[in-house]
Amino acid sequence: CVVDGQWHEEGSLWVPEDQPCISCTCDGRVSCTPVQCPQVQCQNPVSQAGECCPVCPRTCHFHDQVYENGAVFTIPTAQDKQCSCLDGVVSCHRMPLPLAHSCVHKDSVYTHQQTFTIRGWPTSNSCMVCTCWVGRIHCVDVFCPKLNCEDQVQDPEACCPRCREGRRGDNI
Repeated sequence: CVVDGQWHEEGSLWVPEDQPCISCTCDGRVSCTPVQCPQVQCQNPVSQAGECCPVCPRTCHFHDQVYENGAVFTIPTAQDKQCSCLDGVVSCHRMPLPLAHSCVHKDSVYTHQQTFTIRGWPTSNSCMVCTCWVGRIHCVDVFCPKLNCEDQVQDPEACCPRCREGRRGDNI
């Protein structure tokens, strides 16, 4: 088959460059039909430039915030509700009471009054001690003392390094 000066083999299938929503075949003659789009499983599908079929967006817009697909979050006005973004749709549900005051940071869930450290944020050499308090994370910067020892170790849960045990070293 010859279409717009281009040869297409018998049995071939193609989509014309200027009509992305048409699918054509060659079976002795050219036959074109509209592309059958799969049904999308989201409430607000979007059409992308150069594509025929709508797709589910990979982000969610909720209360003037943008959340990535798969994000789990709480909203400031309802700390007892946990929301999630999946394929452009936000769904929220009331958390069981013990979780209602929990906090989420980088895929970790912390209970009310639980303390944890965050290293490398907002800069690579910073460290903060944080506490989950009624569903909100409160952090303070930690300034580490200079150590007077050469053999220092960094504990995974601590902000500051320490002198290795059995070695003499005092804080300066």
